[in-house]
Amino acid sequence: MSPFLRRGQNVTNPPSLFQNHVVVSTRKTLPGGGTQEVLYDPSYGVIYEIGAAASVLRSMQNSAIAGFYTTVLHPMMEDARIMRIRKPANATELKQEPFILG
Repeated sequence: MSPFLRRGQNVTNPPSLFQNHVVVSTRKTLPGGGTQEVLYDPSYGVIYEIGAAASVLRSMQNSAIAGFYTTVLHPMMEDARIMRIRKPANATELKQEPFILG
């Protein structure tokens, strides 16, 4: 297996594109007391911690996001789309939104 692939979703080579990937924000207890926010990705079974990054979102972006994409209509082919891929910027581009069950 390539060192760049991560097992997930019960397969050795899971999808690499997500339109709306969701992770869980939770807190872990630190040795000596206190808590720290962590992100858990249930699709891959990975926990992201702040580490050297300024935030847990930045930590996830630095270690798990190779790029972002948008799609636009092809200018000369009807019903065809072009995928534009770019590397993440130096700023955190991930956003955290509350999800309420109900």
